[in-house]
Amino acid sequence: MMRPPAKIDMATLSLDEDKIWICGGNGGVLSITLDPLDILFWKDCSIFVKKDHVLEDIWVFPRQNNIWLHCRSFELTQREAALVVNLEQQREVRAVWIDGVPWMVNQRGEYYLGDSALDSDVIKIYSGSGKQETFFTKKIPGVVEGGAMHPDGIHLVFIVYDDQVMDSFEEVEEGLNETDTCLYMEVVPIDAGHPVTRKISGSRGELPNGIATSMETGLVFVHYYNNINGEYLPCLSAFKPNQDGFEELYMVRVPEDFIFATDHASNKVAGVASGKNGIQSVLLDHKKPWFDLSDSTPKVKSDIPLIEKYFPCKMPTGKQYDKFIDYRLKIQFATMKNARLMFYDMKQKDHCDPDDVFAFHAALINIQTHFALATEIEQWVYETFPDHPRTLMIKADHALKNQDWPRIVALLKEVKIQGIDDGTAGHICHFLGLGLFFMGEIKEAVKVWHRGKSLKESICMFDQLISYGRVAAMSDKQKKKARKKGTYPKILHIIETLDTCLELGHWEDVVAGATHYDIESICYIQILARLTEALMHQKTMVGKEEWFKKVIILDMFCREVKGSLISRLILPPYIITWPENRINELAGRAAAWLEQ
Repeated sequence: MMRPPAKIDMATLSLDEDKIWICGGNGGVLSITLDPLDILFWKDCSIFVKKDHVLEDIWVFPRQNNIWLHCRSFELTQREAALVVNLEQQREVRAVWIDGVPWMVNQRGEYYLGDSALDSDVIKIYSGSGKQETFFTKKIPGVVEGGAMHPDGIHLVFIVYDDQVMDSFEEVEEGLNETDTCLYMEVVPIDAGHPVTRKISGSRGELPNGIATSMETGLVFVHYYNNINGEYLPCLSAFKPNQDGFEELYMVRVPEDFIFATDHASNKVAGVASGKNGIQSVLLDHKKPWFDLSDSTPKVKSDIPLIEKYFPCKMPTGKQYDKFIDYRLKIQFATMKNARLMFYDMKQKDHCDPDDVFAFHAALINIQTHFALATEIEQWVYETFPDHPRTLMIKADHALKNQDWPRIVALLKEVKIQGIDDGTAGHICHFLGLGLFFMGEIKEAVKVWHRGKSLKESICMFDQLISYGRVAAMSDKQKKKARKKGTYPKILHIIETLDTCLELGHWEDVVAGATHYDIESICYIQILARLTEALMHQKTMVGKEEWFKKVIILDMFCREVKGSLISRLILPPYIITWPENRINELAGRAAAWLEQ
């Protein structure tokens, strides 16, 4: 039995001919061979990650002897970067700014990294050394989810979806209509006479997906969620290139936990799925594969709102939006000096327009650049426009991070929303309602959210908040009826059951109740904390299945707490929300157990 010098958590695998690279979320990088089994290389790359940053991903480029460390700050107002580190020299080569959600492309054993900003039609392709090799212009607007080689060995195929078309919360959650959030396959570079796009009907792009090419069979495989009888379920489709673009050979259901595995040169592709009955691996080709769906873990629908570190509905609307877009275009490629000059000119006007300043500030935050200037502007508006609604919103946003609900209510309760853009007015109603909700004034919170819903251009999802407020105000008798009808939020019912078991000291019931559902549901920190507390009271034998489960869950909990970017469940006042100090204390005990 071999083990690396330090723990590797949340490992990902990469192939390099006869070598396997294992990268951990804590910065550990291990290279091994299987025949004979031997450790070739070990490096702890966490030394390159700043203390106030968290490591998102690691990508290995063996031929260049480089790895990329995708880092982000605990605060989302800072731009993300990938550090290119040379393993042999053990030094940082360069930093590459990250605009979107990067993905690897395997070009017959030569790996590249693709990146595309959410609001850009440009796809950038980087070599393993961190240099931009080329770029492509895509036709489909929106989010690039992944890429692979085209079977012709010349072009690339990307899967893209437009994330701008979401008409309402109900449509997104229930899948009542098919919109442009469908996935598209797009071929680049675009050349004359070559079909470039294909819509994957029934798909929904914001759900997990992936793409892989088998050069041996000449097929492209896409893993995605498809609308089957009104429910989005994981599927696999095989596509064969033809004169019209792509022909779909088959579509088949696959288990929830499904990934692609390819060999080094992308000649073969396998579909790998895991479940209670073990791991299934099927080599994919022209024949429709079969996967065992009998042990799928029950899913818990995200049926209650979240408190997020960054609310996208804070975006300006109306005339304020036009100014915001104008400034965003001006500062997108501006130097720090030029950006400061623009702010200086605003301040020198005889009648400084606060709308200009706030639109400029919003653009800086949206582009995630010049963060020191954004902080400087905040301090200046505190002094210059102390009672302006957007000044109060900035202060309320900071109070949200500390979950200081009385301060949010004090800041926003007397704000007059007449005369300001609907986006700002709507978000004031959004935040004020949250403050009132957590202070136990649920009916008053629902009234405020109704007021926000009446604003035509507001983009906050008030329908969800209003429905949830009604649930939170239910009596015990009404909740009992709702559970029988299946209209009571499942997550609330789970937490209430776990709390009852915790109070009685029934640790096994807590573990069984939480782990009965899919792993995504317990990643909500309040559920994960309750599960961790129960596991800390259970004794397990090293090497047994229950011990491994405990290690994985405790490690997951510690990572979630350390990341500090977790979305918080909005829990009604009658459910105890575990405070940050209790969660941190529990994380300390869990980390100490893991170190033993």
